[in-house]
Amino acid sequence: MLIGYRLADGFIQQTVHDPVDMTYVERMQNVGLGVVRVPDDFVPEVDLFSRYVDLASLPQHLAEATALEANSLPVPEPYTIVREDGSQDVVIPPMPEGFRVTRLVGSTEVMISDQQYADHLESVATVVRQREAIEFELSSTAVIADGESTISITGLPAPCTVFVDDTSYDVEDGHFDFAAEDPGEYLITVRAWPFLDTSFSITARAS
Repeated sequence: MLIGYRLADGFIQQTVHDPVDMTYVERMQNVGLGVVRVPDDFVPEVDLFSRYVDLASLPQHLAEATALEANSLPVPEPYTIVREDGSQDVVIPPMPEGFRVTRLVGSTEVMISDQQYADHLESVATVVRQREAIEFELSSTAVIADGESTISITGLPAPCTVFVDDTSYDVEDGHFDFAAEDPGEYLITVRAWPFLDTSFSITARAS
């Protein structure tokens, strides 16, 4: 599987399952995407768009994958047996026990041991990371709509952006105080890359 990600922040914009040739890699790079290859069964049950590419861990992973590919074994190729009567049989060599075929960096299949594959998956997991939920503390879910009473939201990532309905506020210190003059339900959304957006409601009651 190829993962195309934004070079600025590791946001995953595209995934393509193998087999994919290197010309497709070039097309992804030509539109400004970084590209990393991971095994197709890395996260079979998880939407890869809920993950991101950790740019800080990427160079070490690529170095390890490149070295592993350079020292991998060639995939056993089928060969033809020609009998005396002229008939032919194609023989597919059995896979050696404890080995598997995969793609590491390039588009060519290589053979590595099951242990090497397990180590490779661990390396991939340090790069293609799950976007975590934002954790915070909320002093209350209801407030008097007098413009002075407040609800404190603390423990936010710093920096982050807090949306109150459609109005955004930049938060630099991990603390946000909510106040309202008009009664009603207010949708609060917290956004901080690479965390998942978190939304919840606050009720402002008439005094």
